[in-house]
Amino acid sequence: MLLSFQPLFGFVHDSTKFRSSTISTSSASTAFMMSFGGHMDVMLKKNLWIRPIGFAYQPTHFGGAWQNNWKLGAGIVFRFGKEKELPTW
Repeated sequence: MLLSFQPLFGFVHDSTKFRSSTISTSSASTAFMMSFGGHMDVMLKKNLWIRPIGFAYQPTHFGGAWQNNWKLGAGIVFRFGKEKELPTW
């Protein structure tokens, strides 16, 4: 079993376009974003793992207000390549 946690920081871009027969409008905005989450992987075979749970809290800051976004998922993980040994200090 492998447990993992990751904090991410960056930017998100939102673009909206609306068209009707006589009116057309569009808007776009870029905002700061964070993501704090983790997942659990369980090995079935050397290169085949199952992820029974993955989650993240992803707040964004558009228009001077914070929005609280959550992500929840599960799936199958295929791992390719060789494992590298960690350096010893």
